[in-house]
Amino acid sequence: MGKALGDCKLLEEGVTILGIYRKDEHYVGAPKSDTELYEGDTLVLYGRGRRLQELSERESDSRGEAAHRDAVSDQEKHVKEQDRQEAEHEAEQKKKK
Repeated sequence: MGKALGDCKLLEEGVTILGIYRKDEHYVGAPKSDTELYEGDTLVLYGRGRRLQELSERESDSRGEAAHRDAVSDQEKHVKEQDRQEAEHEAEQKKKK
């Protein structure tokens, strides 16, 4: 058995898993959090480019865990800024009405 996608906690980092190409060329589209990952799988991901690049180079050790925590913190800040910008945009649109 492999590791479940949900255990990777990528969504916390702002990374969405769109699909998995299996080693045997089978494709799993829109996998669920309990979908297992196996050696040789290739993930199809959506996220900010910088985050995806860092993730592709991340080790699976204590440094990788620290990088995950940093990525989660970065994503939380990104979401807060995005929410602020959206609220600002909505307020401007209401003024125009």
